[in-house]
Amino acid sequence: MRTQRKGELRLEVGLSTASTTLDQLINGIRKITARDEIENSTVLLSDITSSAFIILIDYFTGPVTMLEFNTVKEQVNFETLRLMEELGVEIAGSGSDVRNTGQS
Repeated sequence: MRTQRKGELRLEVGLSTASTTLDQLINGIRKITARDEIENSTVLLSDITSSAFIILIDYFTGPVTMLEFNTVKEQVNFETLRLMEELGVEIAGSGSDVRNTGQS
């Protein structure tokens, strides 16, 4: 029998994001994942690449139903999106246009 369910989120944040804003984002997500339904969590700036800052979020709930787990996961995702909007943080590549010119 499963004793925990794992939720994970990988954010690829735009390189134009200031380090102080990244710090605010990470601390905010730590508060979001410090909810009663989540037994333990990790939020960290995992990597810095040529195209993004990578923030990894892992969290574990107790042995809840799939519906309960999906509710927690959705709440974490929406609260994270709202925090990103509040801080003006963009997903890496979101400001890029992809165009198909029809040429091979």
